[in-house]
Amino acid sequence: MNPVKKGEVVKVEGGKYWIKSPEGKTYKVPDEVYQVWASCDGKTSIEEIVMNFSGGEADEMIEKGIRRILEGLGERGLVSLEEGED
Repeated sequence: MNPVKKGEVVKVEGGKYWIKSPEGKTYKVPDEVYQVWASCDGKTSIEEIVMNFSGGEADEMIEKGIRRILEGLGERGLVSLEEGED
């Protein structure tokens, strides 16, 4: 399953991003969360996103953090999971 970002960035200010969900609700997120969201192109797996953020090394703490971020984004309708194109 590969994460796919939903919504659009409507404002950027001082290292914060405002992302508007498809339902019309806007969320302010810090740069780290935005970077994870922006990585969700539907082609990149969660494991690949983790490797990109950890410099190519498997890192359990980074993986847990990214999975928590993805869970929060999913709860807000900003990310969905889709079958990968293997």
